[in-house]
Amino acid sequence: MKTSTESSPSLSFARICSLLLLLLGGGVFVGWLVESIPMVAVVPGFAPMQPNAALCFILCGAALLAGISGREQWTTVLGALVGAIGLATFSEHSLGRDLHIDQLLVKPFYAERAVSPGRMPVLSSLCFALVGMVLVLKTRTTRVKQWRVVLAVCTSIVMGLATTALFAYALDVEALQGWQRQIGQMALHTSVGLLLLGSGLFALSWHRTRREQMGLPIWLPLPVGIGAVSATVCVYLMVLASQSIQTDRLTVHQLDSIRVLVKNAIDERMGALDRMARRWEATGGIPEYEWKIDAANYIRDLKGFQALQWVDADLTVRRCVPIAGNESVVGVKLGDNPARRQIYERSRSLGKLTFTPAINLIQGGRGFLVHVPLTVNGRPDGFIVGVFRSQDFLSSVIRPELVSDYSLFIYEADRELYRSDQTRFGPNHDLVKEADLKIPVSSGRCCWSLLVVLSIPSWLWQSFGSVGSFHYC
Repeated sequence: MKTSTESSPSLSFARICSLLLLLLGGGVFVGWLVESIPMVAVVPGFAPMQPNAALCFILCGAALLAGISGREQWTTVLGALVGAIGLATFSEHSLGRDLHIDQLLVKPFYAERAVSPGRMPVLSSLCFALVGMVLVLKTRTTRVKQWRVVLAVCTSIVMGLATTALFAYALDVEALQGWQRQIGQMALHTSVGLLLLGSGLFALSWHRTRREQMGLPIWLPLPVGIGAVSATVCVYLMVLASQSIQTDRLTVHQLDSIRVLVKNAIDERMGALDRMARRWEATGGIPEYEWKIDAANYIRDLKGFQALQWVDADLTVRRCVPIAGNESVVGVKLGDNPARRQIYERSRSLGKLTFTPAINLIQGGRGFLVHVPLTVNGRPDGFIVGVFRSQDFLSSVIRPELVSDYSLFIYEADRELYRSDQTRFGPNHDLVKEADLKIPVSSGRCCWSLLVVLSIPSWLWQSFGSVGSFHYC
């Protein structure tokens, strides 16, 4: 077989592409042998180019060089190997069977974002299967010109998939993570390598077509059309990324507003309880009539109280405002309950305002208690206790307009404390984004995890979803 000595810009470009493919595949393969994450994944946390993909790039680079040199039989043999690897891997994904080819050459040490260690993702295997077919059938184009159209379509599809994957990878569109988890994410340098490979194949085809005929190749509209489709998809991904960023900002803004409201409401009510306690201590106790008026005024002005109580030093509930809805509380000996006794003894030992995690209230439902220990003439004189039912308290604090477009959930650990009336979606949707904000509260150790789910039309929910969360600690 003769070796071509022709030279043209398109042929030189194809030769450069083939050499870059050899360097890319060889470098990544060496990276697997020496266990270098930057060589196999570019950046830690990115999807790696799998060993078989690196091998395919080496074979493709060699096949492209053979085609440039006129050694078509080598192009066919190497292309058949590439196609076999791509098709076998694709069948592993589609049939759900392990053909034991993923770790045949190298045992993978890095499996970030991979469906299976060592196995190239579906898109990569499909691209190499198509490229292998192009390389095998390339010799037929000299005899049957219609093959050139078929091969141009296949090469254009490979470049379109690689371009879209590269664009989605660069934009890091969160909405694509669902299907990326299912099919695996194409590595950054795999998409670049496929673009180089497609460019080299088109350059070689351009050289041969121009040598045989004048004018533009008949297959030229195909890559142009598929390229336009790819560009449209990329523009869509840009819009998707922009929407995702805007959703992020809106969610963070809403989270911050709710965080400030909840924190200020708690601080305001803690301050009211502390003032009641200081007045009690300054006067050596407050007559029941005056205390009830004072408590009623606080309950009227500061929404969200289930009750205000005075618990004496023996841990018996002596006073409660309002009585309606709290009849079962007055006279209860809290000290008889070991868990409750422990809570009050801890508050007394600390000597300052404390509040409990969510508990089952005597009045029914779940809520939390705020205790302020009282000391008169150096002796314990019981506690001022604020009782808050979680749902009622948070409903009084969080304005309806803040959650008009949201589904709002508040959890302590795994137990729900609150959900908004506008709730439309559950908090466990697959396509969501999470963010943590923490608020330090020196008076206690209660932690709430708050989830805010953006409520949007159902047909868009598959593309956009936003959840924010914060911990009240």
